[in-house]
Amino acid sequence: MKRALIISFLSCITLLAASQETPLNTGWRAKKASEVSLDGCQLTADEPDLTGWINATVPGTVLTTLVNNGRMPEPWYGMNNEDIPDVWQAGRDYYTYWFFTRFSTGSVDSTRQVWLNFRGINYRAEIFLNGTRISDSINEGMFLRHKYNVTSLLNREEHNRLAIRVEPPLNPGNPNGGQGGDGTIGRDVTMQFTPGWDWIPPIRDRNTGIWDKVTIEVTGDIDIRNGFARTRVPGERLPEELQDPAFVTFSAELVNPTDKIVEGEIAVAYMGSTDKKKLKIPPTSTVTFTFREQKQTDPRIWWPNGMGQPSLYPAVITFHDKKGNTLDREDLMFGFRETGSYFDDSLGARVFTINGQKLFVRGANWIASDGMLRLSPERYEAEVRMHAEMNMNMIRVWGGSITERPEFYDACDRNGILVWQDLWITGDCNGRWPDTLRKADSQEVRRQYPDDDSLFLRSVEDQIIMLRNHPSLYLLCGGNEFPLPEGIDTLIQKRLEEIDGTRVWLDESTSEDLLRNTIGGTADGP
Repeated sequence: MKRALIISFLSCITLLAASQETPLNTGWRAKKASEVSLDGCQLTADEPDLTGWINATVPGTVLTTLVNNGRMPEPWYGMNNEDIPDVWQAGRDYYTYWFFTRFSTGSVDSTRQVWLNFRGINYRAEIFLNGTRISDSINEGMFLRHKYNVTSLLNREEHNRLAIRVEPPLNPGNPNGGQGGDGTIGRDVTMQFTPGWDWIPPIRDRNTGIWDKVTIEVTGDIDIRNGFARTRVPGERLPEELQDPAFVTFSAELVNPTDKIVEGEIAVAYMGSTDKKKLKIPPTSTVTFTFREQKQTDPRIWWPNGMGQPSLYPAVITFHDKKGNTLDREDLMFGFRETGSYFDDSLGARVFTINGQKLFVRGANWIASDGMLRLSPERYEAEVRMHAEMNMNMIRVWGGSITERPEFYDACDRNGILVWQDLWITGDCNGRWPDTLRKADSQEVRRQYPDDDSLFLRSVEDQIIMLRNHPSLYLLCGGNEFPLPEGIDTLIQKRLEEIDGTRVWLDESTSEDLLRNTIGGTADGP
């Protein structure tokens, strides 16, 4: 084990020296929190005794780690799931775990800024590094990214110790056979199918864990975040023809974590041209900079499967100091495309368009690539490609699951598959039907889920910012078979227009605005 750890550390050092961002996906250990006597500060202040800790899978859930160590059976074989304790009966402490790892930054220049990035933790987490708690409070919510500047906390001459205490959702729900169990999982901002549905048994830990990427990022005194390429493709276009111009506007957030003004130049390089602007970024501030709109002559338009080629363009946003040193860079991939939708009174039905052309939607419903979120770019690519090979042009990501990962959208971008992305609302948990037999709360109470509107709103904003460069992301929908609470819906639409403004919005999958037609006879959703 000691030799394996040394190899892991050396690999990490090499990667940090060669690139900006390095995944922390090896060398993790885990142990049930109730069996650990130390708190997070004590656990990371000195080398802890890891006797009894097991190898952990990160990214991954607690249950995945237990299965991989032979502590629990693989739930998808036979009746194995019946032998795994459910968090509802066993209690939240049963699946509350510490995760621990070490990493080295010895090769990183002391003048550089070092950041820890978490792309998804479910559900509550406390994060500690080298004897210090780096999360200001207990992080909550499955769909929020977290980023911490840890430069001042690093051990430059020895290993850094990172520990994360992860708890299940506050309301894991009773898996009583109902859709989403007793429905109370909807009180939290998390995936709703984990207490079970009519097509899947309960996920016993409710997918608790560090379920998405953890990375170390190295920058200069400016950190470029959330670069965006907002495109316009006016008019009615035809594939494979000489195109009228299209337009793109680049923007990015510039974070200065230091206590001094940083002077330099922001630049975007795209299609052989570079646009630059000299800037002064105030101390400890975040500034959003928007470049002038650029015109692309005869652009390669991004088309969905069956209509044309899904053409993509690379761009790079950089920030250099006055001496010409690169402080940070962010690489983008985007496509020129424009969405549209209108209600055609002559047809008595809603029409969707792409690049000015009417779109005949041929698609399928998508829940998740794996119920325990054992995800990979390779699996995403294979599964999305098969949709394209079946002549589909859209995947609808169902509201009881997750905001799909950037790697899923990468595959959709390459294969020309449009995406309809629901938010985390379902009619079953959120009160479309009374269901007094299975649901713990009344229909009226469930219609006010989730409990924390602010967390839901922040999560929506964060996830859309994460995904907005993907041309495949076509439509955003408030929920599956049920709308968001009225106040949340209005705020989200307003904010989406500010941070994106390039997607079709539906309040719910069974919206009258979508299903209304002159023939009638529609069922309960797409």
